[in-house]
Amino acid sequence: SCPIVFRGPNGPAVGVAAQHTQDFSAWFAHCPGIKVVAPYSAEDAKGLLKAAIRDDNPVYEMIWHHVRVKMLSVILCSLLVVFLENEVLYGRSFPVSDEVLKDDFVVPIGVCKIERKGSDITIVSFSNGVELSLEAAEELGALGVSAEVVNLRTLRPLDFETIKSSVAKTRHLVTVEQGWPFAGSLRLFVNSPLLKYISVVLIFCVWNLFS
Repeated sequence: SCPIVFRGPNGPAVGVAAQHTQDFSAWFAHCPGIKVVAPYSAEDAKGLLKAAIRDDNPVYEMIWHHVRVKMLSVILCSLLVVFLENEVLYGRSFPVSDEVLKDDFVVPIGVCKIERKGSDITIVSFSNGVELSLEAAEELGALGVSAEVVNLRTLRPLDFETIKSSVAKTRHLVTVEQGWPFAGSLRLFVNSPLLKYISVVLIFCVWNLFS
């Protein structure tokens, strides 16, 4: 076997003109056998990358700037971990604990993180969408709405149990992603077992257009 991790930029960025940076996470998460990781914070990036490198199964960090990567993802689908990084987050600073600074700190693949606890509504997102979700949660808090923000961290395999526990508590779900709406990464929630817990589902994404 030859386990391998591919990492690189994914999702909308700034100053890239005709390069058309898009969120292709759903394309990779669609493929059986590939693990897809999308970190938000410095903690996520360090812990998940180490976990991906040590993993014996595929993980892919998205590199879409070269067409050959698409071909490679098909050839190595049984050996691949994809690590998707949003370029906007490269310039962000994040607080880290002493635990994160330890050499042996690892974040397990396939486990969500509750970034903010709440009781009225669940907001689920990944990568740069988590930052937007936390900002929205702050605004909702000022209006008396308690929002719980779930950072997926891993898109495949997906931690349904953590999401289910949150949604069963709040009974309201908002998904936030920067990909296209049709067959997007988080559209699966619309037809999932979570529906029996949910009163309202809202999905925020981009238009069905190249930008």
